[in-house]
Amino acid sequence: MDERLLHETKIHGTVEFPFAVYLGRVPEYITAFPRHWHEEAELIYVTAGRLNVSVWVQNYLLGPGDIVIVLPHAIHAIEQAQSEKAEYYNIMFIFSLLGEDRLAEKYLKPFLTHEKNVNCIVITYYNDNGFSPIMLIEKKIQKTIMI
Repeated sequence: MDERLLHETKIHGTVEFPFAVYLGRVPEYITAFPRHWHEEAELIYVTAGRLNVSVWVQNYLLGPGDIVIVLPHAIHAIEQAQSEKAEYYNIMFIFSLLGEDRLAEKYLKPFLTHEKNVNCIVITYYNDNGFSPIMLIEKKIQKTIMI
């Protein structure tokens, strides 16, 4: 299939501030979001249930607290996991919102220029050792709010 046909051209946010957050509920809103790609990076954060996310040809079964970061131009899809209900957030943004300093030049630009590539970045709530990077972030935020 011609990849140009999979290009999602919707503007997320505004031209001045290309950032948007969408709430998804499966199957209440949709049962699947078909294969597509776009100029923005996309962060998919599952808050309830289980969800299938595919990036290029790799499939990931995500559960509550799991995050997948899809880089710009990566073909990906979201589907209901069997007959399970799920809730998730899509956070869409242009990489340039993260800044154009030396760190962005060194760590982000190689992905935008395709000098480096990964399918996606998956962060699970718990890893095999029971460690939860997301839980650590949540605790840090809670401590900050309480101070």
